[in-house]
Parts: sequence; C-alpha cells; structure tokens
Amino acid sequence: MSNRFSTSPTLRLSIADSPRYRACQLIHCVACLAACVLVGAAGHIELAALCALFIGLWSPQLVAQPWVGWQLGWHGGGWTLDRGNGNEPVQLERASRMGPGGIYLSLRDMRGVRYPVWILADAVPHEVRRRLRVRLTLERGV
Repeated sequence: MSNRFSTSPTLRLSIADSPRYRACQLIHCVACLAACVLVGAAGHIELAALCALFIGLWSPQLVAQPWVGWQLGWHGGGWTLDRGNGNEPVQLERASRMGPGGIYLSLRDMRGVRYPVWILADAVPHEVRRRLRVRLTLERGV
C-alpha cells in the first residue's frame, strides 16, 4: 500500500439495509416470473414450471444483502472489514466501481476469499459515502 495517503483521516463505514437494492431485486424477480408466464403461454408448460421453481428457490438469496451490518474501515493506509467476527485486513480489487447511485467494492481477504459489497446511496449517510468516494478516488482511481 502506498504511504502517500497513509496520513489521511480514518474512515469507518457501517453498511445499513438498502430499500433501493431490495426494490431493484424484487422487480428483477417479478420480471423473471413474467417471462415464465409468457413461456408457459407459448405452450412450454414444463419449462415455465421449472423456471418458476428455480426463481422461487433463487430469489431469497438474490434479495438478501449479506453485507448489511458489516463495517468497512480504512486506517493508516490499510482496509479492514468487520463481518461480525472482528476486523480482518482486506485488499481492494480493481473490479471496484463507483457511480452516482452507489459504490461496488470487490474486497479480498488474506486467505483469498472475495467479498462483493454493494453500497447504494440509501445504505450509508451522505457524508460518509462522500468520504469513501474520495478515499477510493485517491487510492485506486476507481
């Protein structure tokens, strides 16, 4: 990690539930179910039933936000992630992206496990999100 920005202020971000994320994922599930109905109406009843079953089993995992309650931190030039079992050092990967509506972070711990984290605008306070965006811009040019 570069020492160039290691004196920047500490950042601590607690990720909250995002109603916007849930709404987008539910709309996606409804669209998939509507596609199943259209497939069934075209005469492919078995395929439509199989798709509906798959969507019914898959949608709870899709709508879940496993990162809610996690705490992301930056201090002294290093990132940490607390998933409820204490802080562990993580590395920010190049796949991380920022946009006007939110931030996608691809984090990897020291064991090589990757943690995708979506931080939408309604999941964290504006000031904390602004500080995170500045930190990401300085560090990686995300």
